[in-house]
Amino acid sequence: MSNSHKAPSPGSARSPGVDDVQTAPQNRPLEMAIFTKTFDFLSWLLPHTNHFPRVHRHSITRRLLDAALDFREFLEEANLRRGAARQDRLVRADEALAKIH
Repeated sequence: MSNSHKAPSPGSARSPGVDDVQTAPQNRPLEMAIFTKTFDFLSWLLPHTNHFPRVHRHSITRRLLDAALDFREFLEEANLRRGAARQDRLVRADEALAKIH
């Protein structure tokens, strides 16, 4: 029994692109850019808050991180809802983002 299916060579593996996202199965939610960008922002923000002055590290850092995490959470909730409930979560996400800015 011969195996005609070859494994891709190390340099030939292609990274996921726009076409891959468009052909995602119907039962798997598509990853929107806002989620990726928010994750990148949180990944950047968390280590930077460790360098805040000690006197502000607890109070300001906590409020900043809470707002950033609330923003992410409201986006996730909005993605799972439709209609007025979705609009409500998007408004709340916008309010949380305004606290960060």
